[in-house]
Amino acid sequence: MIPLLDLGCGGSPEGPAGAVGLDSRRMPGVRVVARVPPLPFLDGTCAAVRAEDLLEHLGRAEAIVLLDEVCRVLVHGGTFSVETIDLEAVARSLLRGDCSPELAARHLYCYSSFGEQWHRWAWTRASLTAALTAACLGDIEEEHARAWHNLRFKARKG
Repeated sequence: MIPLLDLGCGGSPEGPAGAVGLDSRRMPGVRVVARVPPLPFLDGTCAAVRAEDLLEHLGRAEAIVLLDEVCRVLVHGGTFSVETIDLEAVARSLLRGDCSPELAARHLYCYSSFGEQWHRWAWTRASLTAALTAACLGDIEEEHARAWHNLRFKARKG
């Protein structure tokens, strides 16, 4: 049993204790190198899955497949924690004049220092909640995000 699968861990060596870090390239903290989806794990082998700053790097269709894969590898009652760009928060901030067009573009289309990792999709509360629900995840709770321009949810496989 994998206690926590950390998707797109980005080589963060300070990841959660006991987590299995997965990313598309070998870096410190990455134990599994794989391009997702699919997830290279058997059904029901993860107690929890985390994806911080990952979904925005996938196209919408690819992200939907990944959410189905998360559901597949989670045990019944397992949790999924996700944090991603909040399209509405960035748009509101831009329209209010709280951020420049350059800053809004950086959040929406960010070019990562890890290579060709442009943001390909941005989510709203409604679209992410609908995608989580469609992937068999329930008990969806919004949590405090790490940044003003992000959404953070925790959901459970029912």
